[in-house]
Amino acid sequence: MKQLLNKYNFFVAVLIGGSIPLSTSVENLTLVLVPLAVFFTASMRKNLVNALQFWTVRLSLLTYLVFMFGVIWSSAPLHDVSHMLVKMITMLVLPFAVCFYQDERLRKISLWMFFCVTTISLILSYVAWLFNHPILHGARYYVSNGAGAGADNWCPFRAHAYHCYFIGLTMCMLIYKLLNKQVSDLKLKVLAVVYIVLGGFNIFYMVSSRTGQLSFIMMIFVLLITWQFKRGILIFVGCILLALPAVYLTSNAVQSKIKQARMDLIHHQEGVNQGNSIGLRLTFHKYAKLLISEKPILGHGTGSYSSEYARVAVHDTINTDGNPHSDYLWFGVELGYVGMGLLIMIFSALAYDSYFLQNKSKTFGWIIAVTYLIICTQNSFYTDSVTGIAFLYFVALIFSSDKLLKLRI
Repeated sequence: MKQLLNKYNFFVAVLIGGSIPLSTSVENLTLVLVPLAVFFTASMRKNLVNALQFWTVRLSLLTYLVFMFGVIWSSAPLHDVSHMLVKMITMLVLPFAVCFYQDERLRKISLWMFFCVTTISLILSYVAWLFNHPILHGARYYVSNGAGAGADNWCPFRAHAYHCYFIGLTMCMLIYKLLNKQVSDLKLKVLAVVYIVLGGFNIFYMVSSRTGQLSFIMMIFVLLITWQFKRGILIFVGCILLALPAVYLTSNAVQSKIKQARMDLIHHQEGVNQGNSIGLRLTFHKYAKLLISEKPILGHGTGSYSSEYARVAVHDTINTDGNPHSDYLWFGVELGYVGMGLLIMIFSALAYDSYFLQNKSKTFGWIIAVTYLIICTQNSFYTDSVTGIAFLYFVALIFSSDKLLKLRI
């Protein structure tokens, strides 16, 4: 029985690491498999209470509880209510994931799978680009949006923002090892540098993703200041002054995105072709803020965004029941300032909890906290299934690395 359970846990760890950069459906499946693994493994199960020592875990559970209470004052259809509760189930799975990764072997398996599948994604991106032939997700995007769209053409598994974010994380893993002199073999150092160069070129020259590019810049900033504060700031400022202008002058991907943002803003202001990236966000944000002003404290209730948006935007030319492309505004519409505050506190708690961990865990805890804190202002990175579930496992991997050390709480 124990041997069978070990194989099951190994299989789940492989699925988690591989699914984050590859498959949303498998990611969702792991949300069921992980609690089952913890329930049947005594060594994991006994740590469930210990996982509550992290403020990130506590606040995640509290936020889900507020979403459950939000059902009381929500007038949204049952489908929308249940959909939001299911979407936020990652908050309940977090303590189970922390306990699951108390097994160092499982932790390493997931990290290696994440790194390997992300590397495969990078390689396939280059293959598609070199042969000028989008594949897998990129091919579907190409067919749906046409040759001129371009944002996802060279992204084989995930959409552009996710593709760049995950590649950026793997690059940071290698940069961290190089900065801290954890790679002694010259060949491995060369391979790491080659990977970093290829990843950087992919993010800034091939894939047109403002979110992906900005998130990578934020990752590097956090990585450098946690390595050596003063020296890190000097290096980062040097990169900003020298590297960014060079990238801007030589990268069509960066130039096109900046030009597109300017044109989108002008078109939105003139009322022409408002269904663009900037125009959609400004419209979503306008109505989301209006809805928050109607019920600012506790919001309209769980799952209410779609129906409430349809109500206030019924006469607008851009009428959609999607999401406001800002997790803070989404939480604000459904749970008011209470919900917005809780989401900010979750990210802040991750930074706080990470402060007490070992250097590597601290660094990547702060990277995840800072990037999600900022990205969620203009994207649904936390509520999105791809990056929402990824956040769950990234946090669990970070917390479990120190064997549930006693925190100052």
